[in-house]
Amino acid sequence: KAGSSEKTFANGSLKRDCDSSGNVLSNRITARGEGMDLEDFCNHPSARTAKLHVAHVFALRLYTTAAFARVNGPFRDPDPDRPTHPFPITVHYINEGISKLRAVGAEEGGLARLDFWRGMQNIGLDDNKCNFLKDGG
Repeated sequence: KAGSSEKTFANGSLKRDCDSSGNVLSNRITARGEGMDLEDFCNHPSARTAKLHVAHVFALRLYTTAAFARVNGPFRDPDPDRPTHPFPITVHYINEGISKLRAVGAEEGGLARLDFWRGMQNIGLDDNKCNFLKDGG
């Protein structure tokens, strides 16, 4: 269930599906007042509109855990003789699920700018040496 794990993300102190105070996010709570489970995520209006199957939802939820490293790792291997990806079906469902959700988001006017940050713990910028904050990256 959403918010039931005590594990925190490796790059910070947030628990999955929780806010900075450790409370389950309101959009991850069912009408019963419980954390959403896989069936609830599958029945979410966005998942239904995108016509996601259980496999899509499962793969996308899995990808939001530490498992993302196992999914992404093989794509970062520069060896041309590297073995085939160990999870090709999972990658397929992640890719297809993201594509379907993006299409739904575009139809709903979801083209607003979003900022995503990952792996930015304990990092500072010396603005005298770089113009990242002014010019972006």
